[in-house]
Order: sequence, then C-alpha cells, then structure tokens
Amino acid sequence: AEVHSTLGDHAAAVALYDELLGGKPDAPDDVLLRLAMAASSAGDGPRAVSAYESLYYEWPGTEAAEAAERELPAAEMAPLGPGSVRLARELARGERLFEDRRYGPARESFERVAGVVEGDAAELVSLRLAECDYFLRRYKQVREDLKPWLEGASRRAEARYFDLMTARATGRRDEYIALTRALVEAFPESSWAEDALDSLASMHTVNDEDEQAHAVYRELT
Repeated sequence: AEVHSTLGDHAAAVALYDELLGGKPDAPDDVLLRLAMAASSAGDGPRAVSAYESLYYEWPGTEAAEAAERELPAAEMAPLGPGSVRLARELARGERLFEDRRYGPARESFERVAGVVEGDAAELVSLRLAECDYFLRRYKQVREDLKPWLEGASRRAEARYFDLMTARATGRRDEYIALTRALVEAFPESSWAEDALDSLASMHTVNDEDEQAHAVYRELT
C-alpha cells in the first residue's frame, strides 16, 4: 500500500488498506489513518471523511485520532442533532475518554452534546461534566454543577459521592464526614457508599486517627 501511494496510485492503496483492516492488524488506528490520507489523495472525499470520523470517535486519545481531528473539518461531519448517529457516537466517545481518565478531552466531548441530549442522557452528561471538573480540580464549579442532581435524580448516589469528595478536597472536614454518613444511610447497598466509606477510612489513616479508621474498616467488612 505504501508503494502504491509513493507511485501515486492512491486508490489501489485504499483498497489494500481496507483489506488489511479486514485482517485485524495490530495497529488498526494507524492503518485507518493511512487509509484516510490515501483516500483524500485519491480524491475520494466521502471515504476519507468516513475514515477520519472512525478514528475520531472510535480511537479517541490516540495520535491517529488527534491527526484525524485536525484533518476533519467540522462542516464535513454528520449533523449533531437529537437522535442523530453522530450524537450517539460523540456521547460514546466522551465515555471512552472518561474511562481512560482523559478528563480534559472527555469534558470537551461532553460539552459538544450538552445542549442536544435529552432525558437520561442529559442527566448523565451533566454529571460527567461535573465529574470531569472534579478530576481537573475545578472544585467550585463541581458543587454548582451537582446541585440539580443531589436529590431525585436517578444517579443521585453518584452525584452525592462526588459532592462529598469535593468537600473533602476543599478542606471541609465536618461537612465531608456528615455528607459521607448521609450517603451511607440513604444508599447502604450502593457501591458509591462503599467507596465513600473507603475514602473516609483513608482520611482517618492519613491523619493518624487509627481508632476511627479501624471502626470504618470494620463497618466496610
């Protein structure tokens, strides 16, 4: 394929890269980027855009995806509207970046869909934006963003966990402990309550409060 590209036969290179992708190569993102560049050189704009979009959505965080984002004009991307395929792909992209702990890019992705998603997805996006801010240490913004989701939301246990962790991060010890106890009481079977207790035990350990730490660990077990 590289030889064909060097000789100017970019269409033949595209065909070979497609064949290579069908064989599950070790670095599919690199092959896809090469395919997109060959398709662009061959004058096959739609094929190039399709390949660049696949990189952008399905391989976020890679160097190939960053190259694709530079090459992919926003005007050529599919419309971003309610119920659109692009909306679902952008949301999935944000989730993938979030899971990979790439909170800055993840937040940018969630921001793109924030004004478009509806229902449960809107709650998820708002929560993810706040969580990204927490991991980016923008604590003041976190607490403001979480307010609508602390009571009555389907993910309120998760929202309350990040609210109490923000209280801990900003030095509000008494408030942090009170919020932790309130979460455990309200959602005793939730994994978020378990994580909150683990965090509380950790705080006591760091502060050499061994008796309190042991009590929390016994509660966990």
